[in-house]
Amino acid sequence: MIKKTGRFIFLFFGVAIFASLVVQYFLFPTHPEVAKKDNASKVAGVSTERVSSIPTPTPKLAKSEYVIAAYGDSMIDTMGEKMEYLQKQLQKKYPGVIFRLYNYGIGAQNVEQGLARWNASFKNRERSFPPISTLSLDVIILGSYAYNPFNPHDLQKYRNTLSQLAQKAKETKAKVYLLAEIAPIYDGFGDGPKGPNMSTESAHMQANNIREQLEQVVNVAKKQKIALIDMFSITQLNGKYGNRYYTNPDDGVHPSEFGQEATAEMIVKTVKFK
Repeated sequence: MIKKTGRFIFLFFGVAIFASLVVQYFLFPTHPEVAKKDNASKVAGVSTERVSSIPTPTPKLAKSEYVIAAYGDSMIDTMGEKMEYLQKQLQKKYPGVIFRLYNYGIGAQNVEQGLARWNASFKNRERSFPPISTLSLDVIILGSYAYNPFNPHDLQKYRNTLSQLAQKAKETKAKVYLLAEIAPIYDGFGDGPKGPNMSTESAHMQANNIREQLEQVVNVAKKQKIALIDMFSITQLNGKYGNRYYTNPDDGVHPSEFGQEATAEMIVKTVKFK
């Protein structure tokens, strides 16, 4: 009886020890540094790569104040009287730096009309500025005027005149950037309570003419050796017409609020300050 009891006790303790080892093996790995690393990899469900990532430092600029002018048609004009979208993005990237912004945009003008007023005083609604050629500017953002094709449509004339305008801008001491605006939508172009509301045939023709002119902007920028702010290619669907998410549903032409924000972000991303 005693022998049986002893064997039972020995067997009981053997099983208990074995169970303890099994539990320890699964719950407490033999390499504590591995367990520590595994536990550290999850903080409230967030990867440590994101938690420990180093934020991008604020770029340090050479000056405390910069002067920027945007020049063009309604695609520039609709950026706002004080260019609020661009100002917001500039302040976000360069806090503490002062940016004085001039909007020289006038709606419904083609590139020939834009060239003609280069040396003239500017007046549009609340904005009244001296000729852009007389300002001491750090940066000029030159609109493409692609949204106002000649009648009849003339790609060569457009390309040549835009090149002349780019030359004028380069004669200043400013750093010049050429803006290729958002791609035009095809179906529904110009539709909306504030849009021109053309016939379908006319709307398609206008959208196509604009697209063809925007394609020329890239070539002009290369030939003139000026930097391109490219909103055109990133807003195209299937390499052709625009994504309506970037287009204002009120007129079917100009950038929506999202389009304005995206354009401002692209400008700030592209422009390099001295």
